[in-house]
Amino acid sequence: MKKLMILIALVGLTGMVNAQSEKKKDGLTTEQKADKMTAKMKKSLKLTDEQVLKVKEANLNFVKEREIMQIEVRQKSKQMRESHKTNLQSILTPEQFKIVSDKMDKKEKKMKHKMKE
Repeated sequence: MKKLMILIALVGLTGMVNAQSEKKKDGLTTEQKADKMTAKMKKSLKLTDEQVLKVKEANLNFVKEREIMQIEVRQKSKQMRESHKTNLQSILTPEQFKIVSDKMDKKEKKMKHKMKE
């Protein structure tokens, strides 16, 4: 059980390091991301063939779960922004709301542009 927890933690850290150090992952499929993680772990940890199969499965599950979580976070964030905007609209005058709404839209566009880079 301890070994499994250590492996999961290692996979998580490897994923975080990979996500931070490489920005060109957008073009990779879920399977390719898991394969890449597995290959790096195989090399650095000198895994046996049996371990490689198990690690690949663990990495694939991790990448799938992470992608699902990212989608959920984006959806929740969008809902929160919309709710906030609706609340402000009920509080502010139309002129004030237009100013705030324009600023929020600019900020959102800027963030989307940054995410693409």
